[in-house]
Amino acid sequence: MDVAEPRTVFIAMMLLPFLGAITAVYHGGLLQKYVRHTRRISDIAGLAKFQKVVARQMYAALAQLILLTTPMILYAVGILTNRLRLRDIAYVVIPATVVIFVGYYFKKVEAEACRIPALGDDLEEQRLAIIKTWKTKPFPNW
Repeated sequence: MDVAEPRTVFIAMMLLPFLGAITAVYHGGLLQKYVRHTRRISDIAGLAKFQKVVARQMYAALAQLILLTTPMILYAVGILTNRLRLRDIAYVVIPATVVIFVGYYFKKVEAEACRIPALGDDLEEQRLAIIKTWKTKPFPNW
């Protein structure tokens, strides 16, 4: 094994969760901006904008899964191959803790987005369908 390999693993373990935090802040900020500027969904254009915002959040969540699980896998492989020590778990836990706090904050923003009302029964029904997809499926179905 090359001496640089363990260092590469450490760098990946440290950087991927921080990339996840940056991604969460960026996409959470976009959602927060949408919530701040949207009082209600009043027409089809507003519903289309809501769909776009939700789709972006869904894709960002999938990226987060990759960015947060990869360090755990690298850590397990490092332990199993004797390239890492048990105490190296800090390289996984500390950045992941940052991401958890960022995610917790933006869950509140997601809840606010879900409470934005739609005018009319048809728009409300479509809004609820979008939210159901957001909360139960990995990919948007529109």
